[in-house]
Amino acid sequence: MTANMTIGMTVWMRFRGHGWAPTAEMDGAMALPIVLLIGPYWAGVLSEEALLGVMHALMLPFMFVVMLRRYDEYAQTHQGHSTGHEAARNA
Repeated sequence: MTANMTIGMTVWMRFRGHGWAPTAEMDGAMALPIVLLIGPYWAGVLSEEALLGVMHALMLPFMFVVMLRRYDEYAQTHQGHSTGHEAARNA
């Protein structure tokens, strides 16, 4: 599920004109919860349902932190987003 969500978000962010660096940071924010929770899941501490629930709950604050890191990029309208100079600047 993480891979499917990350691939879709990567395609959408690139389509919207985001550079590779911010896209990779957001991908990392989406993948970090599974990295942190796979051990407890394998140890039997978390059920599959709990793993998915906690994983998705953690994605939101992790993505929020990434968005705060690049506040200027995310705190704007995207009507005029282009894949030209902005994408090159963020790559």
